[in-house]
Parts: sequence; structure tokens; C-alpha cells
Amino acid sequence: MTFTLFQPNKKAKSAEVNANFAFVSGDRLIAIDPYIGGAKGTFEIGDLTATTNGSLAGDLNARTGSFLNVHNSSGTLINRVSYDDLLNLQSATETQEGTVRLSTQSQADNGTDDSTALTPLKFKNSTFTNRKLLITSTASSDSTIDFTGLSSDYSRYVIEFNSIKMGNDGVRIDLRMSGNNGASYDSGTSDYDWICQSPNRWRYESNDSKIELVDDSATSRTLSNAAGDYANGTIEIANPTLSSSKCVIFFQMFHKSASGNVTFNIGSGARKNAKAINAIRLLPSAGVFSSGTFKLYGIK
Repeated sequence: MTFTLFQPNKKAKSAEVNANFAFVSGDRLIAIDPYIGGAKGTFEIGDLTATTNGSLAGDLNARTGSFLNVHNSSGTLINRVSYDDLLNLQSATETQEGTVRLSTQSQADNGTDDSTALTPLKFKNSTFTNRKLLITSTASSDSTIDFTGLSSDYSRYVIEFNSIKMGNDGVRIDLRMSGNNGASYDSGTSDYDWICQSPNRWRYESNDSKIELVDDSATSRTLSNAAGDYANGTIEIANPTLSSSKCVIFFQMFHKSASGNVTFNIGSGARKNAKAINAIRLLPSAGVFSSGTFKLYGIK
């Protein structure tokens, strides 16, 4: 009889064993008077799983206890080898074919391992990805949208907002910052200064309790909440966690105005005093964010 030894899911050589008689004892196959490459004797294969159509499958999990014992015709143990040795398994390298396992998320994040394979999902979630989605917040009649946990892991953060439906007509979106991870947000009358441009107008405030992302000096510039009208835009925050820095933001927004025309608002704002910032709050000047999606990205 002939038995073929192999391990599923591994790229490995097979080994054929011709034996006059063989039987299974526990988790071992015992073959009497086998011929292996011209040698005659007895062998045992450990950690077996199943026998199908004359094929004997080794342990799918490749346990370290897997082995092959080779005896001579007198019953003396002359060799004991592992499955990997028997089947000539070897690790893959740049120049050598072989087996390779997948990276763990920790290995992908650390970036020092050079012996495992990186999958697209682990790459996407890796800290080495230049731009990483950190938080998604979906508005549902919310009076504020907060992003906490900003850290020095990223030099910049970007907030993208899409299809924002305002609860009230003719309003703006404001921004405030926090240095205690959102326990409170700075709202003193001279905490911020900002500048905003809309069509045919610049507006600057040197002392304010918030950064206004929309010029609300006329309805032709404010946000509409009419059917089908939404606000979209981005906010970029540079080095917010530096305690020696006056945190600066850049923003741009495009939308339909309360007077019905298409318009934009673009500008910049900053804290007036240096402070490490680890949380950002967005809020409408009145009413709520009825719907829409806000996403926070970290950028290396």
C-alpha cells in the first residue's frame, strides 16, 4: 500500500511511503517494512488528523509536536524529524520560495518586521498610513459635534463634512477648542481671532468667543436649510497639541445660501494664546445639525 504525506494549506513537497502493512494507533500511523528512498524499516507519523482515499493529512495547525520517527528493521529508532524538516518547508525571502504568514496589526503598526506579509486591511489601519480615518460622526438633530482625543501622533488633523442639513435657515457654523479633552470648551470673548472671505467681502474679528466659519453679515452668505440644500467643506487643524503654539485652522465651505444663491466661505482662525488643544467642537449659531456626516482624519 502507498501513503502520501502532506500538510494542507502549505506549499510543501510530498513524501510517498510504500509499506507491506500499516495501521493507525491513537494519533500515529505505524507502517511495517516500509520502503522510503530504498531504506527498509518502520516509521511512525505523529499528530495525524484523518485518512481519505489512501492519503494521510498532517495536522492543519502544524503543531510543534508533529514528527516522523524512522526505525530500522530491528526496531531501533534511527531518526526523528519534524514535518517541516521532512517536507523541506522553509521561510520565504526575497530570493527563496517558501512559506510566509500574515502580519499582525501590531507588526504592521511597528514597521520593523521583515518576514511576514502585509494585507491591504492591515495597511489601511496602520499608523504608517499618511492619512487615517479616526472618527465618523453622523448628525441627527445634534446641537454640537465634538472630536476628542487629538494627540501628537499626528501633526495635522482634517475634518471633512458632507451633506450637512441645518435645522434653521440663515445660520452659520462655529468652532471652539478644548485643552481638557472636551470637559469644557474655550468661549472667552477674546479667546480667538479669525478672518473669512465670501463673495465680494472680507470679514475679520480680532477678539471673539468662537471662530466663525460662515460670514453671517448677509443672508446671501449664510446657510440654507431649504429642501435639497446642504453644506460641504473641510477644516484643517495644524499641530494642535503643541503647548507653545497658538492653534491655527484653515477652512473652506461651499453651499447654497439662505437667499438661494450658490456661495462659499473660506478663511482661517486661531487661538490668541498658546495652548495645547486636544478636542474640537462644531456648533450651529442657532438650532441643530439635522443630518450629515462629519469625519476626522489624522495626517502624519
